Amino acid sequence: MSVILIYILTDNLYLSVFIFAFACVAYTDLVMRWVPDILIYSMIWISLLGFTKPIDVGLLSIALFCLPALVIYLVSYISNRGKCIASGDWYVIPSVGLWLSPDIAASYMAVCIILVAITCRYTKDVPLLACLFPVFIGGQLCEFYGVI
Repeated sequence: MSVILIYILTDNLYLSVFIFAFACVAYTDLVMRWVPDILIYSMIWISLLGFTKPIDVGLLSIALFCLPALVIYLVSYISNRGKCIASGDWYVIPSVGLWLSPDIAASYMAVCIILVAITCRYTKDVPLLACLFPVFIGGQLCEFYGVI
Protein backbone atom coordinates (compact mmCIF):
# COMPACT_ATOMS: atom_id res chain seq x y z
CA MET A 1 0.00 0.00 0.00
CA SER A 2 2.83 2.38 0.79
CA VAL A 3 4.32 1.90 -2.68
CA ILE A 4 1.10 3.02 -4.38
CA LEU A 5 0.63 5.93 -1.98
CA ILE A 6 4.17 7.24 -2.50
CA TYR A 7 3.88 6.86 -6.28
CA ILE A 8 0.57 8.73 -6.40
CA LEU A 9 1.90 11.55 -4.23
CA THR A 10 5.39 11.95 -5.69
CA ASP A 11 5.25 10.51 -9.23
CA ASN A 12 8.74 9.17 -8.57
CA LEU A 13 8.98 5.68 -10.03
CA TYR A 14 12.46 5.03 -8.63
CA LEU A 15 11.37 5.93 -5.11
CA SER A 16 8.31 3.70 -5.44
CA VAL A 17 10.37 0.73 -6.65
CA PHE A 18 12.87 1.41 -3.86
CA ILE A 19 10.07 1.38 -1.28
CA PHE A 20 8.81 -1.93 -2.67
CA ALA A 21 12.29 -3.43 -2.38
CA PHE A 22 12.65 -1.93 1.10
CA ALA A 23 9.32 -3.45 2.14
CA CYS A 24 10.53 -6.85 0.96
CA VAL A 25 13.80 -6.40 2.86
CA ALA A 26 12.06 -5.27 6.06
CA TYR A 27 9.59 -8.16 5.95
CA THR A 28 12.29 -10.72 5.22
CA ASP A 29 14.43 -9.33 8.03
CA LEU A 30 11.50 -9.47 10.44
CA VAL A 31 10.43 -13.00 9.56
CA MET A 32 13.69 -14.77 8.75
CA ARG A 33 16.24 -12.56 10.55
CA TRP A 34 18.42 -12.30 7.43
CA VAL A 35 18.22 -10.50 4.12
CA PRO A 36 19.12 -12.12 0.77
CA ASP A 37 21.96 -10.43 -1.05
CA ILE A 38 19.89 -9.90 -4.19
CA LEU A 39 17.50 -7.66 -2.24
CA ILE A 40 20.36 -5.69 -0.70
CA TYR A 41 22.07 -5.14 -4.05
CA SER A 42 18.81 -4.23 -5.75
CA MET A 43 18.18 -1.53 -3.15
CA ILE A 44 21.66 -0.12 -3.73
CA TRP A 45 21.19 -0.05 -7.51
CA ILE A 46 17.73 1.51 -7.30
CA SER A 47 19.11 4.22 -5.01
CA LEU A 48 21.94 4.97 -7.40
CA LEU A 49 19.62 5.04 -10.42
CA GLY A 50 17.15 7.37 -8.70
CA PHE A 51 19.82 9.67 -7.27
CA THR A 52 19.38 13.21 -8.62
CA LYS A 53 21.22 15.41 -6.11
CA PRO A 54 24.86 16.52 -6.28
CA ILE A 55 27.29 13.83 -5.12
CA ASP A 56 28.54 15.83 -2.12
CA VAL A 57 24.97 16.24 -0.82
CA GLY A 58 24.42 12.50 -1.21
CA LEU A 59 27.60 11.59 0.64
CA LEU A 60 26.76 14.02 3.42
CA SER A 61 23.27 12.54 3.74
CA ILE A 62 24.69 9.03 3.98
CA ALA A 63 27.27 10.08 6.59
CA LEU A 64 24.74 11.89 8.75
CA PHE A 65 22.23 9.06 8.44
CA CYS A 66 24.82 6.47 9.49
CA LEU A 67 26.23 8.54 12.37
CA PRO A 68 23.62 7.75 15.09
CA ALA A 69 23.69 4.03 14.21
CA LEU A 70 27.48 4.02 14.27
CA VAL A 71 27.54 5.66 17.71
CA ILE A 72 25.08 3.09 19.10
CA TYR A 73 27.04 0.27 17.47
CA LEU A 74 30.36 1.43 18.93
CA VAL A 75 28.92 1.97 22.42
CA SER A 76 27.35 -1.49 22.35
CA TYR A 77 30.53 -3.10 21.09
CA ILE A 78 32.73 -1.39 23.69
CA SER A 79 30.39 -2.01 26.61
CA ASN A 80 29.51 -5.66 26.06
CA ARG A 81 31.47 -6.85 23.00
CA GLY A 82 28.21 -7.58 21.21
CA LYS A 83 26.99 -6.37 17.86
CA CYS A 84 23.64 -4.64 18.01
CA ILE A 85 23.37 -3.99 14.25
CA ALA A 86 23.64 -6.86 11.79
CA SER A 87 26.16 -6.74 8.98
CA GLY A 88 23.49 -6.76 6.26
CA ASP A 89 21.92 -3.66 7.76
CA TRP A 90 25.11 -1.71 7.07
CA TYR A 91 24.62 -2.33 3.34
CA VAL A 92 21.01 -1.15 3.38
CA ILE A 93 21.48 1.91 5.60
CA PRO A 94 23.50 3.96 3.05
CA SER A 95 21.02 3.21 0.28
CA VAL A 96 18.23 4.58 2.48
CA GLY A 97 20.33 7.59 3.48
CA LEU A 98 20.82 8.51 -0.17
CA TRP A 99 17.12 9.41 -0.46
CA LEU A 100 17.24 11.85 2.45
CA SER A 101 18.32 15.46 2.70
CA PRO A 102 21.33 16.13 4.94
CA ASP A 103 19.46 18.41 7.33
CA ILE A 104 17.08 15.67 8.50
CA ALA A 105 19.02 12.45 7.78
CA ALA A 106 20.31 11.99 11.34
CA SER A 107 16.85 12.55 12.80
CA TYR A 108 15.44 9.67 10.74
CA MET A 109 17.97 7.26 12.22
CA ALA A 110 17.51 8.72 15.71
CA VAL A 111 13.76 8.12 15.51
CA CYS A 112 14.43 4.58 14.28
CA ILE A 113 16.78 3.89 17.18
CA ILE A 114 14.20 5.20 19.64
CA LEU A 115 11.57 2.95 18.04
CA VAL A 116 13.92 -0.04 18.35
CA ALA A 117 14.62 0.81 22.00
CA ILE A 118 10.91 1.03 22.81
CA THR A 119 10.16 -2.21 20.97
CA CYS A 120 13.05 -4.01 22.71
CA ARG A 121 11.30 -3.52 26.02
CA TYR A 122 8.57 -5.92 24.85
CA THR A 123 10.33 -8.19 22.33
CA LYS A 124 13.83 -9.61 21.99
CA ASP A 125 15.98 -9.21 18.87
CA VAL A 126 14.17 -6.44 17.06
CA PRO A 127 15.42 -6.07 13.47
CA LEU A 128 16.60 -2.56 12.70
CA LEU A 129 15.33 -2.59 9.12
CA ALA A 130 11.82 -3.56 10.20
CA CYS A 131 11.75 -0.41 12.35
CA LEU A 132 13.48 1.76 9.76
CA PHE A 133 10.87 1.05 7.09
CA PRO A 134 7.89 2.79 8.79
CA VAL A 135 10.14 5.66 9.87
CA PHE A 136 11.27 6.15 6.26
CA ILE A 137 7.72 5.96 4.87
CA GLY A 138 6.37 8.31 7.52
CA GLY A 139 9.22 10.72 6.94
CA GLN A 140 8.69 10.72 3.19
CA LEU A 141 4.99 11.44 3.67
CA CYS A 142 5.77 14.24 6.14
CA GLU A 143 8.26 15.73 3.70
CA PHE A 144 5.69 15.59 0.90
CA TYR A 145 3.08 17.36 3.01
CA GLY A 146 5.60 19.93 4.24
CA VAL A 147 5.45 18.90 7.90
CA ILE A 148 9.24 18.57 8.11
